[in-house]
Amino acid sequence: MVNMLLSRASADASSDASSMPVPMPAPSNTTEEFALVPLSVQESAPGFDMVNDLPRIRQAIAGSDELPWSALHRQFMWTLVLVMLASCMRLSTAIEYSPKVSSIKTPTILEEWDEDGHPKWLTFEIYRWKGKKAPDPTQTFRLYRNYVNPAFCPVIAVLLWLSNSGLGNFMEHDDVLLFPSFTDSFHALTGSTRNNTNMVRAWLYEVFTIVDLRECTPHSLRRTAAQWAAQCYGEEWQIRIGGRWGLSGTSFRLYIEEGASIRDDFHGRGLEDPIFKLWVWHYGVVNRRSARPRGAP
Repeated sequence: MVNMLLSRASADASSDASSMPVPMPAPSNTTEEFALVPLSVQESAPGFDMVNDLPRIRQAIAGSDELPWSALHRQFMWTLVLVMLASCMRLSTAIEYSPKVSSIKTPTILEEWDEDGHPKWLTFEIYRWKGKKAPDPTQTFRLYRNYVNPAFCPVIAVLLWLSNSGLGNFMEHDDVLLFPSFTDSFHALTGSTRNNTNMVRAWLYEVFTIVDLRECTPHSLRRTAAQWAAQCYGEEWQIRIGGRWGLSGTSFRLYIEEGASIRDDFHGRGLEDPIFKLWVWHYGVVNRRSARPRGAP
């Protein structure tokens, strides 16, 4: 079923709004400029405006001449950005503890598939993350289709990535990663070798610089995701669990307040929030113990 689905996604790539462009020259391997950014600076990085800035980020990744990247590299980066936003994921979780392609599952009942032959959702396992204690279970996270704007759909992006990268051929291999390292040519992947987090961080800095978000860091994706969740009426407990924050965490509450302020501003002025025409946030945790506190619906 998964292999048939990947074939369909690949066939649809030419007409789908979320597909990436034709191959470009191989990228630079330089990372030294951004490799030693202090953690305190990364963690205090600002969020960005999803409605105005995410389309510009997509445009830069897809076709900016300032990024001499291969088509595969561009698709890697766009899929990474969408998955990090949808799951409120740290860069270290995506790269150092990269989910495995063997953990990706599609629905098993017909009603959870759309008429176009694509699933309404995908799930994958998050095995490790910062602050995770050994006894804690893995987190099964569900990515939902974005029907209001398919260009920003994480489900389609992941399916295209698995198909075009060839990773979808290794769904039964436990050591193949969703975001593995590239070969020297940047036109192929190693499959089971973990990427260099500093290198991927540098690539994100390049994108942020091009779209004039120079103060942003990879943590900006996580902060923006929490703001976005609150903006879409997500509950505090959903955002905390979905972002894998501990009970004693404080930063995510600030991010929630920022998102709620944006939401309330639109509501107070009687205006429709344009976020609901770009991408609607969904709570994606489906199996972690204590995912819902007592009394939660």
